[in-house]
Amino acid sequence: MHPLTFVLLGFAPGLFWLWMVVRSNRQRPDPVALVLRTFLLGAVVALPIVFVGRVVGGEVSIRPGMSASEAAFVAFVLAGLIEELGKFLVVRLSLYDSPYFDEPLRGMVYSGAVALGFASLENVGYMVEHGPEVLGGRALTATLGHVFFSALWGYGLGADRRAKLRGEPSRGYAFVGLLGAVAAHGLYDFGLFTDDFGLAIVTLVVCGAASVRLLVVANRNSMHAGRTAAPFVECAKCRAPSAVRARFCSACGTAHVRGLERRCGGCKAPLLADPAYCPGCGVRVAS
Repeated sequence: MHPLTFVLLGFAPGLFWLWMVVRSNRQRPDPVALVLRTFLLGAVVALPIVFVGRVVGGEVSIRPGMSASEAAFVAFVLAGLIEELGKFLVVRLSLYDSPYFDEPLRGMVYSGAVALGFASLENVGYMVEHGPEVLGGRALTATLGHVFFSALWGYGLGADRRAKLRGEPSRGYAFVGLLGAVAAHGLYDFGLFTDDFGLAIVTLVVCGAASVRLLVVANRNSMHAGRTAAPFVECAKCRAPSAVRARFCSACGTAHVRGLERRCGGCKAPLLADPAYCPGCGVRVAS
């Protein structure tokens, strides 16, 4: 099989689930370029994560018949701690101060993006080592597992960011979420390494249910939920705002000329064409 085929197949499940993650955001949409950049950074960071894992792990590696202590070390340290910390740092260092990262919902979107980028490159590696037949199972387990585990610290990081924007003290939700992600990731891999597939499946299902619950809460409590702003035009004579369809200025009575620039009722940014959301503040533009 051509190497490019391995890459395309390995990234296909990640891109599909990325599309689903973006669609799960029911509020202000995130910039596609920023989501894709985070996805690609997740793939890029996989390489140094593997390197660090080999340095820390030394001679310890995944192999049939390894002891429970070796399995625990690989699962909780080499996989759980190093992988989740690597993904966490990508979002924390590249997005935390971004105006688009302002609440738990954004944290879940971008943690999902970086997790899927990492899982996609991991899929390519497993296909090269074990053959393309492993992709079917990984698309529904390991790939989604990365999203579920990272959602825990993604929600927490978004919550801490929202508190900072409000001038409130941080409660350390990101740290708690990171600990939870490390524990869940490690428990899932430990089940796989020790052939306790029941433990792995239960961990995946519980984390999946928790992630869905957090996503529902994040959407419901989003600071952008229900925010709309009616567009307006400015009078050419007195600059007073008027409704878009008004024929005369409500302040001075001057007849409006055709082609007046529409502006957002929230931030007054110009509205070119007929956007669903304001390009300046992200609020939904009332029709």
